[in-house]
Amino acid sequence: MRAMNIERRVYVCGPLLAALVVLLVPAAAAASDSPTLRVTRPAAGGIVLDVADDTVAVRKEVTADRSVVTLTTAKDRLTISIHRGQVTISGPSGAMTMGGGNGVDSDRLVGLLQRSEAASRARTLLAQVEEGPGTFAGQSLLLTRAILEIGSGSVNALNQHQQWVAERAAQKATPYRAQGRPMVLRAAFLEPAQRGPGECWDPYEKEALRIAKDFADCTDDLYWYEAHKWAGCSLIYAVRAEGAMAWYIACNGGVPFQG
Repeated sequence: MRAMNIERRVYVCGPLLAALVVLLVPAAAAASDSPTLRVTRPAAGGIVLDVADDTVAVRKEVTADRSVVTLTTAKDRLTISIHRGQVTISGPSGAMTMGGGNGVDSDRLVGLLQRSEAASRARTLLAQVEEGPGTFAGQSLLLTRAILEIGSGSVNALNQHQQWVAERAAQKATPYRAQGRPMVLRAAFLEPAQRGPGECWDPYEKEALRIAKDFADCTDDLYWYEAHKWAGCSLIYAVRAEGAMAWYIACNGGVPFQG
């Protein structure tokens, strides 16, 4: 059952998500105020993602070894920093650091996010961003949204990211299965200038799939009312996924790559 968990979670949710998309497309098309994602590269090796409406501003600064998200409203400000598997969340109601041997204080994490107006409004805003996980910017904001959803008990962003991972893995495996041949991956260390796109993407994709399966295993035996344990699994997933993305950026020689 555990081995099949990721497929069950992803593909059961898939048709439901598809149905919701079909239902919501007319309304989305009619709306003219959908948030605009602005991407800038103020310095070599870095990227800044900005999205805002009249209630909240979200800024995410990403380099090859860390990401810093700042959520700002008129009355609140929350910062989420992820660096080498360690996440620090700070705001007017307190601060906490998790990972790096500190463990995950799930109850405190949930409470901190629930008390933050900026987190609540940013979660709603990011759910409206049209950019999907098929681009670097879309995927990066999706993982931020996954952390914010911990405070509401939702796993919509995690499901969306897992679905993308599973679809990418299936697309890559299909040609080899159709030919009846095993898939052979070449293992070698290459300098960034020598690497082709696939030599960075393939290991990243494999790690993303492993992270998704580990999340499924983490939540496999949990009940719906064990919110604190779900929160811990969700945070670990999002932080590991951010770490895998940081490796992918570094493998590509920095953030100036497209996508």
